Amino acid sequence: MEYETETQNTSSDSQSQESVSMVDETGIKTYVEILDVSINVRALKNFVNQLSVVNDECVIQIDPIDGLIVRLVDAAHVAMVETRLAIEVFEDWKYMPANAYIGKFGLNLDKMNAYLKGFGAKSLDDILRLNIDLVKMIMTIHAPNGERVMSLLDAEHMSNPKMPQLNLGTHITVHDAKSWRRMLKDSREISDYITIRYDQDKNQVFLESANETDKIQTILDSTVDVECGNENSKYSLEYLIDLSKVLPNGFKIELGTDYPIKLTYGATRILLAPRIESE
Repeated sequence: MEYETETQNTSSDSQSQESVSMVDETGIKTYVEILDVSINVRALKNFVNQLSVVNDECVIQIDPIDGLIVRLVDAAHVAMVETRLAIEVFEDWKYMPANAYIGKFGLNLDKMNAYLKGFGAKSLDDILRLNIDLVKMIMTIHAPNGERVMSLLDAEHMSNPKMPQLNLGTHITVHDAKSWRRMLKDSREISDYITIRYDQDKNQVFLESANETDKIQTILDSTVDVECGNENSKYSLEYLIDLSKVLPNGFKIELGTDYPIKLTYGATRILLAPRIESE
């Protein structure tokens, strides 16, 4: 199963009409489209980390109401993430134009990740000021210890994935994310895949993996909130381990037989396509 993407092309004329026009000191009319925000290192790191496990670049939409919105899919179209940074998360938010216009820009997640790794545990509460100029295609990051200028990517020629609307029958709350990650890593010792199975009679969720000689079966510490019969699907452990790195305690799983698994927490939704074996 693969997720669909689409590439949208918007002419520079139509984009300019939505932007704010200004007259500079030479009397020439120019167009301004700038996002100027302040955010602490911890929040920005968490945001970038959950995206970089899927792809090395993404399109970020600037919504005057909802904040920064991202939907991205991996290169193989197997995993997908949708998340946002709400305006309330920012220490300060200024967007020009300030109307209903939704801007967007492309970001190299590898470069941003490399930059953020320079902030250690003692710097997580530092405030960064990001000045994002969508006309010049430049982001300037002002930090307590200096400044970083980073070029932006042209979002108009980048894929824009659609998040599938899935009605999955079984909804599960996982209490201990660390235990979940440990179970996945243990399973990786004997297989590249894991089966997640809900047994309606026992009202329990099992994680199972096996090879020709070994087998692991573990009961997941969870609460089944909604159930719709027995469910059974197999997923890639390589993907699932990476996608689970940022999951907090109390994250949700939505499960259906031979359907993508959905992992949700806060404003983040993660989908991973199943491995479907032919008869």
